[in-house]
Amino acid sequence: MAEIVTNEEAKTTQGNAVQDTNETNVNTDGREPYDWESKYPPEARHEMLCEAVYIGVILVVSLGGLFFNWCGVISSMVGVDSTRVVVFEGSVLYFFSGLLGGTIFGIKYFYRVIARGYWTQDRKYWRIFSPWISACIALVVGCMVCSGYINAAQTPSTAVGICVGFIAGYFADEAVGKMSEVAAALFGSSGKVK
Repeated sequence: MAEIVTNEEAKTTQGNAVQDTNETNVNTDGREPYDWESKYPPEARHEMLCEAVYIGVILVVSLGGLFFNWCGVISSMVGVDSTRVVVFEGSVLYFFSGLLGGTIFGIKYFYRVIARGYWTQDRKYWRIFSPWISACIALVVGCMVCSGYINAAQTPSTAVGICVGFIAGYFADEAVGKMSEVAAALFGSSGKVK
C-alpha cells in the first residue's frame, strides 16, 4: 500500500535539504550554518553602525520631505508666493523622491557589501554623498521633464513626479548618461580642440 506523505512530513524527512535549498539563494557570503559572529573588527562595526544610522535618518528625511511637501507644509514654511507654489512643490517633490531613490539604492548597496565582506572605509564619502547627489540629479531630471526636454507620456501629477524622481535618484548614473545625451543635443557634440 502506498504511503501518503504530508508537506510537513516531507520537510521533516528531508531535514536540512529544504533549508539549504532556500537559503542558498539568500546567503551568498560563503558562511557555514550557525557561523554568526562578525568577521569585522569592533572599529569597523562601529563605523558601520554610524553609517546605518545616517542612512536611516536620510530615509526618514526623504519620506518626511515627501509627506510634508504633499501636505503643503514646506511651501507655507518657506512662504512661497501662491503663483509659484505649483512649481516649487513640484521641484521639492522631485528632490525628495530622488533622495528616497538614492537612499534605497544606498541601503541595498550598504547591506550587500557588509554581508559579502567588501565594506571598506575608502567608499565612506561615496556612501555619505550618494543620496544627496541622487536628489540633485532627480531635481534636474524633473526640471527637464517639466520643461519638455525629456518627453513624459503621463500628465504631470504627484504620483508621476515621485516615480520619475525616485527612478532618477535610484539610477542616478544612468540619469547622468541621459543628461549627456540631452546636452549633446542642445549644445552639439564635443569635438577635438585644435
